[in-house]
Amino acid sequence: MTSREQFEAWVSGQYPCEPMEDILLKVGPEKERYHLKLIQRLWEAWQASREAVEVELPSLKQIDSGERYVWSDGVFNFKEDVIESIRAAGIKIIEGEQKNG
Repeated sequence: MTSREQFEAWVSGQYPCEPMEDILLKVGPEKERYHLKLIQRLWEAWQASREAVEVELPSLKQIDSGERYVWSDGVFNFKEDVIESIRAAGIKIIEGEQKNG
């Protein structure tokens, strides 16, 4: 799901009784702006909040060795370290089994 699709799903939840085609109507030559100024401002804030998110991932110093990666300070599970870094930034992680199962 794209960021815009996530935003529009969120807006739909905020205004459940309103006709969504009116609230989410886009205007402009390429339909890039929302007709309602409030929704456009919310979209701009949504985008800014996404741009502000930064995640510093662990630095991989050497090549992987099977399912584990060799780092300068020892052997760690690279996937788990990346997930920990992303969660530390306040971003929710949904792994494949959890999402589909």
